[in-house]
Amino acid sequence: MRLRSVAIAVVSFLLVLVLLAGGGVLWVMNQDYRSLAETKGSEALGRSVTIGALKIGWGDPLTIEIRDLRVANAPWGTRPEMVTLEHLFAQVDVRPLLEGVIRYRRLDVTRPVILLERDEKGTGNWKFAGGGGSTGGFAIMPKDRTQFPTLLDFTLHDATITYRTTSGKPLVVALKQAAIASSGDDQPVTVTADGAYNDLPAKIEATTDSFDVMRNGSVPFGEDVKVTNKDSTIAFKGHLMDPLDFDEVEAALVIDTKNFGTLLEAFDAGLPAAFPAKLDGTLTHQGDHWQIDGIKGTMAGNAVTGAFVLDEGPRGGTDKMAIKARYDTLNLDTMIAKDKESKDTDWKSIALELPDKTAPVIKADLAAKRLKYGKTALSAFALVGTGGPGALDIDSIRFAMAGTTFEANGTAKSEGKATRLQINAGLPGGNLSELLKTLGAATDQIAGEVSARIALDATGSKLGEALAHSNGSAVFAMIDGRVSRDVVEKASTDLRTVFRKGEGMSKVKCLLGVATLKNGVAQVSPLILRTPEATLTGGGSIDLLKNTVDLTIRSDPKSTGFFALDIPIRISGTLASPGAAPDSKSNFKESLALPELPKAIRRVAEQSRCLAG
Repeated sequence: MRLRSVAIAVVSFLLVLVLLAGGGVLWVMNQDYRSLAETKGSEALGRSVTIGALKIGWGDPLTIEIRDLRVANAPWGTRPEMVTLEHLFAQVDVRPLLEGVIRYRRLDVTRPVILLERDEKGTGNWKFAGGGGSTGGFAIMPKDRTQFPTLLDFTLHDATITYRTTSGKPLVVALKQAAIASSGDDQPVTVTADGAYNDLPAKIEATTDSFDVMRNGSVPFGEDVKVTNKDSTIAFKGHLMDPLDFDEVEAALVIDTKNFGTLLEAFDAGLPAAFPAKLDGTLTHQGDHWQIDGIKGTMAGNAVTGAFVLDEGPRGGTDKMAIKARYDTLNLDTMIAKDKESKDTDWKSIALELPDKTAPVIKADLAAKRLKYGKTALSAFALVGTGGPGALDIDSIRFAMAGTTFEANGTAKSEGKATRLQINAGLPGGNLSELLKTLGAATDQIAGEVSARIALDATGSKLGEALAHSNGSAVFAMIDGRVSRDVVEKASTDLRTVFRKGEGMSKVKCLLGVATLKNGVAQVSPLILRTPEATLTGGGSIDLLKNTVDLTIRSDPKSTGFFALDIPIRISGTLASPGAAPDSKSNFKESLALPELPKAIRRVAEQSRCLAG
């Protein structure tokens, strides 16, 4: 997890610096300072330590100057050296040494380069064999907060800290300048830094409790930290029981950014989210568990509340996240960037990409009283689902539509280089007029209560390819509706329509349309409309890849009047602009039998009562 990685990188960096100068304190009584310092340092760390030059100034404060220092990496490390350092100068007060505390009156470090990484068991290469006892007292390398030194005047120039994550993507902290200052062991500490995190410029300003409080392991250690750049501010104010490992944390957290996507990208969680966000909540952390409760704020101007949970996975494992968000109004137009070339993009070329093997498992629970995207507005929107390496699982998508609730679920899983989609969706008992209005196809020619369901199984690397390798079925049914009498008369080719337009509405006893999908072509059969004036039946095909339709509708002579010619009507052409014309030579044979269907779709068809005659 990147937040913890940053904390470990910075804290471990400070511990290494303490080691370098503190080790010199133990070595000053030797005559051959450089060679003995190398020997003692190597023994203390269990690693090879080499020093280009070592100079000691006797007195109080004691001065130590080191040039060209190198500390070997752990045997399993990815490169030979963990630390290289151009220059270090330290002034150490002598009297506190007698009390078991290293007190740096001044510590100045130039161009350190530090690599931090973990082995297969998760042990960091900054965990050395030497040092002091388990708690309290003097230590070359502090093992916990009780052994932390006092840094009255610490300056740092041109530091590079690289943290290799378990995913193999390095985290790089580059500090041009950094400083730690305090007027005494019992006084507050200020920290400033100017640099970049993974090439994202940042400045750090912090105030912490005193070094005395740091060394008192029985009380929380307070920190007030602000990280800023031209686009973002992250503020953290709270307490830690284990500040050296950024653990046992409880703090107020505030995020204010002009570009949420850029901020996420810096933490290796890039998403297409180029919008402003301002969020605050309460952060807690213990062990591998992170949690932010009481989140509130805005995202792209949309007010939001929610919570966030992260459980870090083991080395080489997968992190698990849970996100809960609640909106009164969620306007997706403000959150999704509009692609200027999208109008020219063929929908069939849209790639079906799934999260890669390094992605975390994310469980999302999102809800909005009102969701808006373009001309579409939905109410009571809710989504619950999980995404992870090579898979998406949507437990439920729900929203109010046409006086009822549309609900869908589905999965997407990797199959070799392709993605397999399985989708089920349904709309029970919706108002057809409202549905058509929502879809931008409002008409006064037909009205009533409709039910619809669809099931789809498709596989491909792109949407068009998946549709070309698909199987599915769908049903559309209406009971006790109304249809324009003019439509019925024209469909039965009633001679009276030559002299007048059919007036009024005719009652719909039932309307049923069933389609089976195979490799992008939907076979429509049966297609039935029953009214007191006529019974219309038909069928045909709709090619979703070629965007064409070829349907034939005919009236049953037993159901029509004297003036009806009962000539079949053929509807054909493109889906965008189909044509309709009488086809007296049609040899289309409709079927009123249902094809093989999933239970849920068959149930809707049977409840329509159209099959009963």
